[in-house]
Amino acid sequence: MSNIYIQEPATRGKVVLDTTVGDIEIELFSKECPLACRNFLQLCMDGYYDGTVFYRVVPNFIAQGGDPTGTGEGGESATGAFFPINKMVENMKDDEEYDQKTPTASGSETPIDGQSVTTMTRSTSNRQVFNKTNQLPPYTISEFKYSPMHIRLLYSVFDSIETDIRTWKSESTKPITDFINHSDNQIFCANVVHIISQMSEVLCNACGGLLPLLASATSASHEIEIVENTEGLSPLNAIKILKRVMSLVDLFILVNTSNFSELEQEKSMPNGGILRQCLRLTMTTAVRHCVECRFQRFDRSLISKTSETTTTTQQIKTPMKDPIESIIELTYLLNSSEENNIDENIDNLLATFIKNPESVLQDIDIQRLRAIIYRDVDDTKQSQFLALSIVYFVSVLMVSRYRDIIETNQASSSRTTSFMSATASPQSSIMDGNTDTTSVNGLSSIVAPITHNKKNSNDLTTYDDRTDTGNETDNTDSQSIDKKSLDLNSANTTNTQYASIASIPIIDSSTIDQSQISDSKLPDYPKTNFNSNEPSSMNITEKLERTLSNIAPFLRDIFTEFSHILTKTLVGSHGQELLPSGLHALKETASVVELVMLLCSQEWQNSLQKHAGLAFIELVNEGRILAHASKDHVVKVANEADFILNRMRAEDIRKASEFEQLCGQTSLERKEEDELCDHFIISSRQRYLTNALCLKEKFLSQMINDKTTYLNSSNPFWKLDPWEDDLRRRRRLISNSNGTLHSKAISKLSINENDDDDNDMITTLHKQEYLLKQIKQKVQNFLPNNNDDDNLPQIDEKDIDQEYSGPVRYSTECSLICGITAIYGTLAITQNAMVFNTNEEDENFINLGRNILPYIENLHTKWHFNEIRAIFSRRYLLQDRALEIFVSNRTSIMFAFADRTIVKKVVNYLPPVGVGGRYGLPQQRRTSLASPKQLFRSANMTQRWQRREISNFEYLMYLNTISGRSYQDLNQYPIFPWIIADYESEKLDLNKPATYRDLSKPIGALNPTRKSFFVERYNNWESDIIPAFHYNTHYSTADFTLYWLIRLEPFTTYYLNLHENKFDHPNRTFHSIPLSWQNCQRDSSDVKELIPELFSLPEMLNNCNQYNFGQNDDEIKISDVILPKWAHTPEDFIRINRAALESEFVSSHLHQWIDLIFGYKQRGPEAIRAINVFYYLTYEGALNFDAITNPIDRAAIEAQIKNFGQAPSQILTEPHPPRNSAIASNPTMHHVSPEDVSMIMKFSSNAPIIHVAANTNPTLSTQAVITISNKHDFSINKYNPNAGLSTSTYSESPQTLTGQQTQLPLSMDSLLVLNTGLHRRHLGDNFDERIQQRHQSFVVTADNRFIISTGYWDKSFRVQNTDMAKTTQVLYGHFDIVTCACRSDITIAGNCFIVTGSRDSTVCIWIWNGAKGAIIDKEDPNQEINPSPTAILTGHDTEIICLCVSAELGIVLSGSEHGLVLQHTLQGDILRAFENPSDMMTATPRLLSLSNDGDIIVCYDRSTLCLYTLNGKLMRQAIFEEETIQSFILNTDGQYTVIGGDRGFVQILRTHDLQPIYAYPQCDASIRSLTITHDQSLFS
Repeated sequence: MSNIYIQEPATRGKVVLDTTVGDIEIELFSKECPLACRNFLQLCMDGYYDGTVFYRVVPNFIAQGGDPTGTGEGGESATGAFFPINKMVENMKDDEEYDQKTPTASGSETPIDGQSVTTMTRSTSNRQVFNKTNQLPPYTISEFKYSPMHIRLLYSVFDSIETDIRTWKSESTKPITDFINHSDNQIFCANVVHIISQMSEVLCNACGGLLPLLASATSASHEIEIVENTEGLSPLNAIKILKRVMSLVDLFILVNTSNFSELEQEKSMPNGGILRQCLRLTMTTAVRHCVECRFQRFDRSLISKTSETTTTTQQIKTPMKDPIESIIELTYLLNSSEENNIDENIDNLLATFIKNPESVLQDIDIQRLRAIIYRDVDDTKQSQFLALSIVYFVSVLMVSRYRDIIETNQASSSRTTSFMSATASPQSSIMDGNTDTTSVNGLSSIVAPITHNKKNSNDLTTYDDRTDTGNETDNTDSQSIDKKSLDLNSANTTNTQYASIASIPIIDSSTIDQSQISDSKLPDYPKTNFNSNEPSSMNITEKLERTLSNIAPFLRDIFTEFSHILTKTLVGSHGQELLPSGLHALKETASVVELVMLLCSQEWQNSLQKHAGLAFIELVNEGRILAHASKDHVVKVANEADFILNRMRAEDIRKASEFEQLCGQTSLERKEEDELCDHFIISSRQRYLTNALCLKEKFLSQMINDKTTYLNSSNPFWKLDPWEDDLRRRRRLISNSNGTLHSKAISKLSINENDDDDNDMITTLHKQEYLLKQIKQKVQNFLPNNNDDDNLPQIDEKDIDQEYSGPVRYSTECSLICGITAIYGTLAITQNAMVFNTNEEDENFINLGRNILPYIENLHTKWHFNEIRAIFSRRYLLQDRALEIFVSNRTSIMFAFADRTIVKKVVNYLPPVGVGGRYGLPQQRRTSLASPKQLFRSANMTQRWQRREISNFEYLMYLNTISGRSYQDLNQYPIFPWIIADYESEKLDLNKPATYRDLSKPIGALNPTRKSFFVERYNNWESDIIPAFHYNTHYSTADFTLYWLIRLEPFTTYYLNLHENKFDHPNRTFHSIPLSWQNCQRDSSDVKELIPELFSLPEMLNNCNQYNFGQNDDEIKISDVILPKWAHTPEDFIRINRAALESEFVSSHLHQWIDLIFGYKQRGPEAIRAINVFYYLTYEGALNFDAITNPIDRAAIEAQIKNFGQAPSQILTEPHPPRNSAIASNPTMHHVSPEDVSMIMKFSSNAPIIHVAANTNPTLSTQAVITISNKHDFSINKYNPNAGLSTSTYSESPQTLTGQQTQLPLSMDSLLVLNTGLHRRHLGDNFDERIQQRHQSFVVTADNRFIISTGYWDKSFRVQNTDMAKTTQVLYGHFDIVTCACRSDITIAGNCFIVTGSRDSTVCIWIWNGAKGAIIDKEDPNQEINPSPTAILTGHDTEIICLCVSAELGIVLSGSEHGLVLQHTLQGDILRAFENPSDMMTATPRLLSLSNDGDIIVCYDRSTLCLYTLNGKLMRQAIFEEETIQSFILNTDGQYTVIGGDRGFVQILRTHDLQPIYAYPQCDASIRSLTITHDQSLFS
């Protein structure tokens, strides 16, 4: 059983397998070898590549040093049999670093020739190795051996070459020499010659070696005693390759006339080296044939009949042929077909070589030698060298054959010594020097010094070093002369087939059986065995003539042709020239015997040995040098290959490891993607289900159409809608279907009446010192990192929108921040949308109270990119790792991520909207990632506030927004200051400074007594861990926010969820504004400021949901908030508080409060001086959260941050600039003067003007006032804002055009003045005459370019341009005549909502695109033909009479005949129905108007005005009995209302109480329409 060792890069180990094949070692190399390396390994390494795996096959005995039997014992017989040969081979190696070690059976060290032998050891893998370290190397480079794969590759190369040659041969028009010498084939021929040169020396050795074969052919015993290194070639393969190589030599070297000097230079060979290689190959082939003829292994029947007549024909003298022609005639390749290329056995091979067995040399060999010697005849040195080498080679063979013929007649018995035993016996080696003692004239001894030198020296002998070898001539010449009666038939010849000499050099260690070597008797070998049918007796002369007849003429020709060279070279012992004295024997007529006897003479022997022999020795040594160089090159290349393979193996291991990691990572990613996809699918289903339920409820309510269910009195529960207006006020209340009374929530029964809260908090702080010591985060001061660049960050703004293979471009885990709760989930960003899905399996979500879930929106929500309006970078728990995204439905979403890096990635995948367009900042991604300080420095809001372009409320909301305050995180709720300090007076005077608090001090330092307490606390603070502070609580925490908003959902539920489903004690519950102010002045733990709702949301002061908060100690039930005496209703308090905020006193001092909260007094020395230092965990940058690795410690710190609150980001490090002083100006409407009416314009048609629209914004290219008459004529009157206010009458008379036009506010339409092109000012005659045209029948766009008109008989409404009165759009959306229309305020892009009402009791909302000047479809903005309405509002039963829309508030108001006023959202959801006055239940709302502050005025019937709040509460009712109100309008800030009616009066009312404050002089006609310009001028 044999072992197969398989080595793989991944394991680097050897796996032992059992197999029945021979002992081989298979090493598995890289499976992904590059092509160049693969070919290199195939040609230069001993290996086999099957396309995927590279195998290296080496005999185990050679690789391991084991015994050939596979027993693992390393017997002596194997060692004795192979040691001389292996030792001889190794002595020829110049690069071996170790000596041959021979193991004994016992495993001990036995000296061989004075060298120590290392015992054979076994590694842990049972592999036999000779290794001093007893360790198996992972990879060793063995000596180069031809493997079956090499043979196969060589055969493939030879087949391809021979195919081309046969193709040339088939061409009958040209001889083959023309093809070989053609210039087109030079490269091909040079490559073939290179192949021959590369393997010539190895092939010589593989075939037995020139010297060993020559020694055998010339020795008396004819035994092979020296075996060259066979390189792993078997006899059959060696002969096959030799045959094919010599055929290539014949054609590509001998027939080729090209010069090989360039090729020799490339190969670093001396001049003529390739021809000398060819000579060595030819000599090896010739002497091999000679030896084979002696032992006659071949089948003589295979020899062609023509060869049998050689003996008779060779006696006939024929003219000498050209050797090239002879070679072409005799070469194997040109005399064989492709089918005969593969020979089955060695007999067939020998038959193709040997044509004349009796001859010393075959004809083809002689012709090759002749062609070689004559090829470079012009080169004297080369010719001399070749001639001497060939003379010596031929002379030796001739003399040895002469000796054999003489000895044949004398010997009577055959030898009994086998070739194997001779090889195995060291005594039979040529080293003994006694082998040639019986040879005739000692000619065989010429070879002995050569072989002896090979045995005893590792250094190659040069030509000059061998000059003394001629002294060792044999002295036995007389012995051969005395032999008589030579009888050729005296030898006992048989017909037995003997072992061929070809088998002797190839003794494969893997195929020798020890028993056969020791026991079997190999057959004897005769010296010569001629044909049995030859004559019975033949004398020596006849035998010589027959044997040497073809070689003698060749030798004579050499002596003759090169006599001028050989004469001076071949000299006798006394310097005499030998060649002239032997001219008789060299003549062609001379007998062969004479030539032989001449060569056997003593002088000729000495001369040939001394001169020609040295040339032959030099030829052999050159071959050895080249062979060693080739081997060295192979070893060098193998080492390089080993290095490359090791590197490749290491690279493969690295790649395999990376591949495994990649596979694992990819598998994990795929698994996560699958889970994510499943999660998204489930979430989508839930989202669709939720939407379906909402739509179902909506459709059911529309089908039932019970308007009474929408009255405020019919809805017991309400909640705050997250919709924000332009000032970020949340003011809408919507019905709460999940509302409850929280009857299970009880109030705390006790309260700590002792003022120990502050002391308890201090005790808690001291307990927390231990935690701070653990995390080693001692903070010395609170100075922030002020190294932030004031400008926006210059990050890369490349468009990263690119193609992605999957639907999800990026996904990450995050938390949705909702009030006090963080909902864990996954945020995914697709090509055009952002999707958040809650992980409902999260433990925190499972433990979340069920009562709070209905108030958490966006659990499974999708936002398209076109819905995203702004993106702000936010902090969460003082860590800069959150984003707040504002969307088109006027709400925001806040996400907290793992770190800042993910925040940047998310921003990069979202559209580049910046922070919106309100603050004058570029809408780029870098703006979204900017710090609050950078946003403040880059925005223009401070300058606008200083110029009084924006209000104080808007500016404070701006500061809160950019500093990180958000409605979504109750710990970072927006902060507003206490403004009013007087809550006891019956009437509040906003002009008195005493009414206001001191805005230069924090709320905790307003009371001097409490201020001294806080200063003493700071000065006496002793902790080294926690820095000193003035206040242990903050002015804004989640608890304080819920304290203010306890009466509104979802804050009520948030509060109960935070306090274990319990309301606070009634005494601590927010129930009185004066009391809350008092607590902020006297309680050391109460320093809270206000929130925005106290300036905008009166409903927060009402217990609209009827919660039971209990009774306080005075037995007063806690319900609605107790208001100051100067406020009669919550609306009054909110209005007055807002008015105080916008007062001149606050405007002059508000910057001081900004310095305390957002500016340079927030922290640092200025904060200490201002008594404004809070607990250190409330400040940004107080802790390095990255250093807190313990999750328990991190959770504890985050809990403290939630408890103590968070200060806004510091946006100023220098004092905030104050606001500019107010400019004294009085509006025209407030003055009673004869000049109140500045202009009266009359039209010649005398048609009543039913619609007036003033679009006079300074940003418009054309400021104009457009009027429309009841005859459907319109005029475009240019507005002059710089005109004087003198009262004038302007008519259409042309003579009044000059002199006064430039001084009037309006310039009449030039077309009407000139009375030309009147058709360009007419809207058409397609109106339904049954409809009375009113102010709300028309809408003029904000740019004065288009008029939208209603009332057409075909139930359409139309868009017409004002330039040519051309109809650009005809739109259908109703089933009856359209009765009214209105529009909302425009956006920056000029877009707005158009709302139309019809007799079919429906209201449609359309989208107007200002850039296209058309109504577009919401789903397909490019569609302008037949667009669909974005929403259809239902709920009315009768004709729609009046409409009003506000995009800022997101509502649409509509009134129907004898019906209610309904309030819808822009999405089509009905919010509420306004209750009619108690005495007007069936009244018809005719007019509607809405202010941006949420004040809604409705005119019922003729003259009843009702004031409603935004949430439907009726506040005031005013009746103008003698007037029929036809039109009314609110001014820009909503404080005043202007009305006009049939009596011709224009009156100004105070909006909050509908009290008239001024009336303009009566006009001579009814007032049908009113409008107010941008600068507050009134037109009617």
